[in-house]
Amino acid sequence: MPLSETSKIGKEEDVVSPPETTPPGESSTTVIQGTIAQSSDSEKSKASKYFQLHGESDVITKFNDFKGKKRKDQQERFIVLYVWAYNTILGKPVPVKQQVIEAMRRIKLHDTNSTTYFQQTANALLIHTDSGFELNTRGLQVVEQFLEEIGDNSVPDGFEYWKGSSRPGQKRHTISKEEDRQVKSWVEMSLDIGQLDIRELKAATNCAMFALWAITKGIDVIKATKPKMAYLYLTQKYTTVSVGSKAFITCLGRGSNKSKFSKNPEGLYYLTPQAEREVESWIKGTEIQQEVEPEVLDDEGDE
Repeated sequence: MPLSETSKIGKEEDVVSPPETTPPGESSTTVIQGTIAQSSDSEKSKASKYFQLHGESDVITKFNDFKGKKRKDQQERFIVLYVWAYNTILGKPVPVKQQVIEAMRRIKLHDTNSTTYFQQTANALLIHTDSGFELNTRGLQVVEQFLEEIGDNSVPDGFEYWKGSSRPGQKRHTISKEEDRQVKSWVEMSLDIGQLDIRELKAATNCAMFALWAITKGIDVIKATKPKMAYLYLTQKYTTVSVGSKAFITCLGRGSNKSKFSKNPEGLYYLTPQAEREVESWIKGTEIQQEVEPEVLDDEGDE
């Protein structure tokens, strides 16, 4: 069940009474004891049916189909179930996001959109405290729904990510070692972004617009650039940006974005005058209008 459908969970007839959470008035940056400390032996036993200890400070799944219809759904379900199992079996929060990402790599579920999907899932279903990540009340309810569907043979099998891509011969966007060094030199250059809050660059189109503006106008080092170089510049310069490379690159050639991006005969991209003005308005403090974009699946994990 995609996150967009989790709003259906929580109706009065479906709610499983969750453990107590932080009392009113207490800071959300403290570890919320109610979620983890009250894990019973029966809850640990249930978690152990699906996950087992991996070393002394991790868990690993015992199965691979989380009944997600798309690769994105499989990733979102795994994130929730992994955090639940970690919290329950080890009795503590997952310390860092990267631990979840690495767990996805182990089962071949990771792709370049994984960080984006993690952030979306965390915003909806996780609590991020000083100690790490754990499920919020809604997340605990969603776990029950996921486990019920996983154990229900009448629910169709999920997307078979473990079989790899069914789309051979996809074009890879690569850069040379010299181009990689060039990007690193750009990252070191100072860039004035005025009143723009980089964290507001959420949609791939907005991220691409800013990256191209930064390279061609902000630091003014080149007039047009390869998509991969623009992506690497953006994500290396601003580590809080979580857009996947496939989503970033795909948006440049999308028909609905012809008014924003132009491409020269060499296949290098630059902004249209209209897009340049829009980015410059963000820098002056204008609110960014978030683009509504189609989902981009990245089965290949183009990294």
